[in-house]
Amino acid sequence: MILPAIGLYYFVQGLFGLYKKFKKGRTAYPTFEIDNESATVYVNHKNAAVSFPLSDIDKLRLQYKSGQLISILLDTKSELKLAINGYENLEAMAEVFWRFTPTCNIKVATWFHR
Repeated sequence: MILPAIGLYYFVQGLFGLYKKFKKGRTAYPTFEIDNESATVYVNHKNAAVSFPLSDIDKLRLQYKSGQLISILLDTKSELKLAINGYENLEAMAEVFWRFTPTCNIKVATWFHR
C-alpha cells in the first residue's frame, strides 16, 4: 500500500514541475536582437535592457555536443559575460559573433561543459 502512494507522490511532483515550466514559457528567456547596420546586440529580459557593440566582444567560446552547437559564451571588454543556450538560431548568432571577434580569442569546444 505504501509503494503506490510513493509513486503517486513523485508523479504529482513531476506534473507540478511541468506546470511551472509551461507557465514560465518564453518569458524565462531573454530576447536577443542583433542589428547588423549599427553592429549592436540588444538583450531584453524582464524590463531590463542591455546593449553592446559587436566590436566590444573580447572572447567567444562555442560549445558543441554530438556535432551540434549547444552553447555560446561571450565575454566583452566591459566585463559583461553572457551564456547563450536553448535558442533555435544559435548557428546564425555564432556566425555573426565570429565575424566580430579576433580569431585569437575564439575557442571551439568539442565537448559541452558549464
